[in-house]
Amino acid sequence: MGDAPNGRSRRLVMTLFAVMALIASCGWLDGDEVAAPTTTMPPVVATSAPPTEPPSTVTTTSTSTTTAVPVAMVQVPDVVGLLETDARAALAEVGLEMTVTDTYFSRSDIGKVRSQWPEPGSGARTGSEIMVGVAVFPGCAEWEEDTPAPSTGEIQVTVLFICAADSGFPDHWTTLTRNAPAADSEIEVALRSLLDGPNAVEQAAGFGSFFSGDGDALNWVTFDGGRLIVDFNDGILVNNASTSNGSIFFMAELRANLFQFENIVTIQFQIDSRCGALDEFIQMGPDCRDWTRTEWNRDLADWKAANG
Repeated sequence: MGDAPNGRSRRLVMTLFAVMALIASCGWLDGDEVAAPTTTMPPVVATSAPPTEPPSTVTTTSTSTTTAVPVAMVQVPDVVGLLETDARAALAEVGLEMTVTDTYFSRSDIGKVRSQWPEPGSGARTGSEIMVGVAVFPGCAEWEEDTPAPSTGEIQVTVLFICAADSGFPDHWTTLTRNAPAADSEIEVALRSLLDGPNAVEQAAGFGSFFSGDGDALNWVTFDGGRLIVDFNDGILVNNASTSNGSIFFMAELRANLFQFENIVTIQFQIDSRCGALDEFIQMGPDCRDWTRTEWNRDLADWKAANG
């Protein structure tokens, strides 16, 4: 009789059955391979990582449109009669500029505006130029006489002075006018006017003379048959008239103003009735002499030639 299986054998058999049951449950029977189950994962969505550097600047080009701005118009003020500085300020106040384009020689309204363009009351754009003419003081080279006509009881005489702008010898003279009481002769009035010299306005213009306020230096004059005798006092002995060059201009002033009278042919100068005293003072004496028109015309011709 066979031996009965012991306890150890029974456990081995049970273990074998358990392994076979496990294999059957996994589908590994009859040598067929069963694919292992797979797990389906959800799709991965890519996300952008935050930038580690600031984004670059993107330049965009835009098209600008120019809009026309209307130009302001102003009314041109009247500046005629104002001083140049006041006129400029008045124009600037309304947005206008000023340019001096003309000058007028005048002795009464120096520095004032005499004309303007555009005219007062017209329209002008802001910032535009207003052209003006301003009165300026004339030099003796631009001098124009404006002495009024003599009134009743007066006579008008001419006085000749040298313009300081003229150089060289005294061959060029400017004629000025004077009104004076008609009590004295025309020759005497003209001579006293010469001795009084240029007035302040004429001096400012550049007229020069050896004489200044010396009208009282004349004692008397006599005229007869073309011969003029002039008697002075010591007031005629003015400074610098006795120098070599000074004596030329000194005597030229006297002769130019006296020989303007065409009926005078010769002139004798005296000091307190002493003939030759003036000639001695200017270092051309002491002989008593008459100065002739012929000598005067010759001297003028020589001076003109020397001055070119």
